[in-house]
Amino acid sequence: MKKTWRNTAISLGLSAVLGLAAVPMQADESTDQKSFTVGILQQLEFKALDDAREGFLEGLAEAGFEEGKNLVVDYKNAQNDSSNAQTIAQVFKEKKYDLHLSIGTSASQALVHAVKDRPILFTAVTDPVDAKLVPETEHPGGFVSGSSDRIDLKAQLSVLKEVCPDVKTLAIVYSSGERNSALQAEWAREAAKELDLEASDVTIASSSELTETLEHAMSKFDAIFIPTDNAISAAMPLVHKMELKHKKPVLVAAKTMLEDGGGLLCMGINYFDLGKKTGAMAAKILSGEKVGDLSVFEMEDFDFYFKSETLKALGFELPQEWAEKGHDVDQPSEAEAK
Repeated sequence: MKKTWRNTAISLGLSAVLGLAAVPMQADESTDQKSFTVGILQQLEFKALDDAREGFLEGLAEAGFEEGKNLVVDYKNAQNDSSNAQTIAQVFKEKKYDLHLSIGTSASQALVHAVKDRPILFTAVTDPVDAKLVPETEHPGGFVSGSSDRIDLKAQLSVLKEVCPDVKTLAIVYSSGERNSALQAEWAREAAKELDLEASDVTIASSSELTETLEHAMSKFDAIFIPTDNAISAAMPLVHKMELKHKKPVLVAAKTMLEDGGGLLCMGINYFDLGKKTGAMAAKILSGEKVGDLSVFEMEDFDFYFKSETLKALGFELPQEWAEKGHDVDQPSEAEAK
């Protein structure tokens, strides 16, 4: 449930941020290159989305478009509030930036609704066609394209069955108000049926219901699957507390959810890499290609991540082949720790 005082604070904070952003930072005037402007609208501050943004800027920089040299970036966070996203999108529309990036589904919908004559790329969107961002993913035409974070749900659940072979029933826990989560739940049910798992939805209407919902799900089902749900992803320490209490395995849809404290296993994508691919698309657009000619990008490579300490606490042993090809979030490699 939203609280009035919080909404007021967000509104005041947003007004101040937008006021300060009226004149964006100027690029380095010493460069003789043309300077391009990019407006970034992010749905909320959340590690996966932050990684996607950082990867986007890295992808641009590798292609020769670097912030402070020949690139001016105006970054705004909607704080997971749709009215904030709509307001920011209208401001971006008036500024007529060369390119826009939206991160997250609701932020993307707000931007696409507002901006009709400038290129838009989206990222961290599960199903852009269902979200009505593009009519199709192959050469969508118009002024919008981007990248999807859709994952292979059958691969996810196959890992769970191999690591936890006694699992027969699965609770899919997600926020009923998040369309991306509902889509992933639908795909997870289909995948579960193919793998002879009995899967059921267990939803929350607000984050205040999460503790009670997890108590119910973990007492009734053998295992839990949590999609890339914004509300639940922000509460992974609570998820971890509950999985230890009930000793039930929790499969999550993104590596960042494990890094944020909760969950046991994940066969997912790297959001930094996803953002980097989107940055490469942006570089093509700034170099003259039409955004509508670029097909929506989907990651094809999925990495296996696990938490060794949680496996030990729950009494599960990872098969050797999975241990060798997986990445232990509790003991990251030197490269992953950077």
